[in-house]
Amino acid sequence: MIADATEPVLKPFLLVNPGLEQVFLDRGPLGQWKVIPNGGFSDAGLKPPPVAMDSPVAGVSAVLHGKTLSAVFDNRMLGPYDVTLNQQARDLVENEGGVMLAITHAIDPHDVTRDHDLEPVMRGDRTVMGWVDLDHNRAGRH
Repeated sequence: MIADATEPVLKPFLLVNPGLEQVFLDRGPLGQWKVIPNGGFSDAGLKPPPVAMDSPVAGVSAVLHGKTLSAVFDNRMLGPYDVTLNQQARDLVENEGGVMLAITHAIDPHDVTRDHDLEPVMRGDRTVMGWVDLDHNRAGRH
C-alpha cells in the first residue's frame, strides 16, 4: 500500500518484477544494452511514472477471489500476477475499486520494507504502471 502524495490516505499498490522470470533487452543509441519492460505492458496501457490514479488502464483488470488479488491482462501472454492479501489490504482494494499496478525491473518486490525502497521504481525507466480497476465480472471466472 502506498500513501498518495496529495492526500493522507492509503492506496493499494501491487509491485511486480517479471524480470525475476525473464528480461527484455533494448540496444541504446550508443550500443549499450539495457533491460526494459515487455512492450505488451505498454500496449495494455501502463506508462512510465508518474501516472494518475484516477485514469484506469484498459488492457488489465484487478480481480479479487477470496484473499487473492490478480492482475489479469487481456493479452494472455502476460501474467496473471497474483498476491495473497490480508483482510486490511483486501478491504482497501475493494473500497478503492482497484489497485495501482507497477511492473518494474528496478527492484525485487521482496526487498521492499519501507516507502523509500520504492524510489528506484518511481524514478526509473525500467517501470511502467497504471491504475487498474477492480473487475467484479471476472472474479466469478477466475
